[in-house]
Amino acid sequence: MPIGIGLASGQGRAESAAKRCLTSLARQTKVAEKFNIAKHLFTMEVILKKYGNSTVAVLPPGVLRNLGLAAGQAMTLDTNAQGQIVLAPKRKYLLADLIAKCDRAAPPPADLALWDVAKPVGQEVW
Repeated sequence: MPIGIGLASGQGRAESAAKRCLTSLARQTKVAEKFNIAKHLFTMEVILKKYGNSTVAVLPPGVLRNLGLAAGQAMTLDTNAQGQIVLAPKRKYLLADLIAKCDRAAPPPADLALWDVAKPVGQEVW
């Protein structure tokens, strides 16, 4: 995102120094954005806004870009003991991956055998 600040002309050396400083800052910002140098290194104020019956926090495009997020992406929202809000991309699970993590040598749970002798209590079909 280009940085631009207008300066009144005729201020001589101060104007020239300010332009050099701003040009350097703009170059550093572009380099940081291009190579993700400043990723996760900033804090900003976000105002909560009303959106229908919900309240939303608007995330600036630079934050979304740095984190690789996009509008419409599924996220999980959590809070921790310190009162912080934790927003993370929703994980996608594949059954094959979950089964691969299972210990096939582990004994079955003790209460599993109770299902074999359980009697119907409602409208179940056995």
